[in-house]
Amino acid sequence: MLGELATSHTGTYWSSNWTSDDAYLGLLFDPHEQLTRGALRIAAIVPDSPVTRVTEPPRVGEYLVAVNNEPLTTTTSLEALLQRMVGRRVWLRLASSPETAENGTTRQVAVRPIDNDAYAVLRYRQWVNINKAYVHRISNGRLGYVHVEEMSYTAYQQFLVDLDTETHGREGIVLDVRYNGGGHIATFILDVLMRRNVLHTAFRDVLTTNPYHLSGNRVLHKPTILVTNEGSASNTEIFTEIYRRLGLGKVVGKPTAGQVIGTVSWTLLNGSYVRLPMYSYTTPEGENLEGTGRHVDIEIDQPVGAWGQGRDYQLDAAVATLLQDIENTKGSASTD
Repeated sequence: MLGELATSHTGTYWSSNWTSDDAYLGLLFDPHEQLTRGALRIAAIVPDSPVTRVTEPPRVGEYLVAVNNEPLTTTTSLEALLQRMVGRRVWLRLASSPETAENGTTRQVAVRPIDNDAYAVLRYRQWVNINKAYVHRISNGRLGYVHVEEMSYTAYQQFLVDLDTETHGREGIVLDVRYNGGGHIATFILDVLMRRNVLHTAFRDVLTTNPYHLSGNRVLHKPTILVTNEGSASNTEIFTEIYRRLGLGKVVGKPTAGQVIGTVSWTLLNGSYVRLPMYSYTTPEGENLEGTGRHVDIEIDQPVGAWGQGRDYQLDAAVATLLQDIENTKGSASTD
């Protein structure tokens, strides 16, 4: 019956504290080496992961050849060897090449793997930092980058911190909400983006600032551009629609998921709960946001494998567009 409703946010769920038995080291391997030789050559290391916390951590270019003295062959499952090893000591045997490993020229390090939730946090931070450096590089340091992970109050507080660091000395901000599944604080962020400098305050002619800052609030007052995609849903879509309607900036990427509906939860006798739709979100023209992704001003695909090649076409377009808008604004000001 619920399936026939064909709405998002609707279904039956079970509340539990179940966690995965998978354990993670923080090593990323070269896929070409895996496919061609079946060897695990370290291509990158996740910052702050377990392997970074040993005296002589693994190095990019080394090969992982054994786990707890179990040799790794083309038929060995590393994931299986790490099952139920979260927080337990795991010995990793490393070699400069598979050939040297056969000659016995190896070294060992001991690590304590982390669980899926902790690893996901580290991978997310790594992704954000890569994007941040990418925007800084292709904009020649003129633009900052802020990603909003979800529409929660914790993410809102992180958004404020990131604004403080990313706006200093920058001409504009690339605001990224890709893969943001929603929440409830869209209007909180919009409130910050809408604030404008009106007055200035100074302390004995030494410090000049804005009354917002003096009272502990934030004011951006710099041009922004929004990047979104198919993984942006729910409250993030509401944010995208209001952002564009208020003229805060252009929207780049792909149309959003089209999953915008309000639900309430009902607890059942067996402890599970059902989410049922109760209220809708519509535009002033009457368009229902449920089932219709929010449109973008500049539609850009991010091809499969592009990130692995160090390219982000959506950020490329966002940076180029925002820089051009900044130059156009400067030109109009000089003409006036």
